[in-house]
Amino acid sequence: MALESPKSDGEKRSRTVIRVDAKSGDMPEIEFSDPVKKADQWAWVVSTLVTMALFFIGAFFVGEVLFSAIVAAAAGIGVQFLLPYLASMMVPAEERVSIEDHPSASNYHHGAVGAALIIASLSAFGVMFARPDSNVGLWAGGIVFAVSYFALSSILPRR
Repeated sequence: MALESPKSDGEKRSRTVIRVDAKSGDMPEIEFSDPVKKADQWAWVVSTLVTMALFFIGAFFVGEVLFSAIVAAAAGIGVQFLLPYLASMMVPAEERVSIEDHPSASNYHHGAVGAALIIASLSAFGVMFARPDSNVGLWAGGIVFAVSYFALSSILPRR
């Protein structure tokens, strides 16, 4: 379905609207188990607490506020990805719905991303303690993230 919207010079421009369900126009409903829903709700709380704790610990011990904010945010995002993944792995295989089956989820390994972000954040803090240079710490964290993600995505189950 194309909609017309006027340009500033009087011409008309079209844009495409994609509907997943032609009858209702809604996204298809995928039902996750209760433990996964609960883990997703708690992941927000836990990730916020992890982010705040790592930020304050890092800012106190490292002394670099911006570095601590970046690394703590990465760890918090990692927790946000990892907790629902771990909860979905606890559901019996025959009842399990993969997070990747949700229409808004992209095609990457959610558990590997979460774990790799946490590992990379802790590694970046470790490098920063050993060599107090935030650029070196961030580069090391990025490299550890890439290596960890590719290693974990081949080791951890997707469903």
